[in-house]
Amino acid sequence: MITERALRELNRVLSVTMELSLIAADILPESITLACQQSVYFGGFPDHQDVLDTAMEIGFLVRRSNNSLFVSDLGEQFLSLNPERYYELQTAQLPFLFALLISEGPLHGDSTELASLFQEDPVSGSLFLRAEQLKSFPTTLAGCLAVFRQLEVVRSQDDVWVVAPTYLRAIGTLRSASGIGEDRLRLILEEKARFGRAAELLAVEWERARLRAAGAHAQATLVRRISEWNVSAGYDIDSFDDASGYAPDRFIEVKASSSKGLRFFWTRNEYLTARRLGSAYFIYYIAAFQPRLGLTNFSPRIIKDPAATLPTLPTIALEAQLYLVTERAAPLGVLDVEPVDMP
Repeated sequence: MITERALRELNRVLSVTMELSLIAADILPESITLACQQSVYFGGFPDHQDVLDTAMEIGFLVRRSNNSLFVSDLGEQFLSLNPERYYELQTAQLPFLFALLISEGPLHGDSTELASLFQEDPVSGSLFLRAEQLKSFPTTLAGCLAVFRQLEVVRSQDDVWVVAPTYLRAIGTLRSASGIGEDRLRLILEEKARFGRAAELLAVEWERARLRAAGAHAQATLVRRISEWNVSAGYDIDSFDDASGYAPDRFIEVKASSSKGLRFFWTRNEYLTARRLGSAYFIYYIAAFQPRLGLTNFSPRIIKDPAATLPTLPTIALEAQLYLVTERAAPLGVLDVEPVDMP
């Protein structure tokens, strides 16, 4: 994985390799890393093997059949943008790296996914990402954002990351072309499932504590997370209003978000279940949730009878995200469909 630290050391590795090529025909990776370690890096001696791997992945270094390395024409072009041979990345080198890594290179996939998360300011046209969104980022996207910072694609402004004006068009293009492959989709769904499961377990504990505080100790022990075995129920938790009985009469759908505001997806099955159960159906919404840290001393935002309540709230917007398309029976002659021979 290409990292911010590896990019920061590219000039050093390439310059050292060029210097060694003046005195030796074959330059082994060990010779490069040993020469790089002669200079102190923030008080320590880094392992430059990951920098060598990054340089080869970009195409700045090429490995010969005898395992020796040399700087490619592309690497020399990159170094030519740093005529003084400073070890720090130079301003002229940043857009060059952006084009190689992000526009079409090894970080294109992660960058496209990251770009899709940026929001557009309708007034200024700027693109921004709220800092609170970063809390739920997988490692790959967090690393990609670090590269964005390193290349000065984004800058920090209050609690948001704003795309630099010179990169607005490029990031806008990535946003419009954002797509998710099968492997990425699988990882996203797995992360979403872990996130939801952690929120449901937290809601179960809160609900049991609520019942115990109301004196319903027996009912508290009977609270169940039914989504473990029935994902089509339309809700996640069987619970009780109070100590008046032992048949579940409070049905809870858990929603959670890493942001502070109210925003969640509600499936058609959940909506129809809520409409059927009426005032016995509740949404427990957990805001600013971080599964790795959990929450203490929190109370979920409770929405009772959401099918009836949510459409009446002036501050709530309901937006359709999916449409079901079906074909109904049509009179003869209405549909003119030609048969297609399958290969």
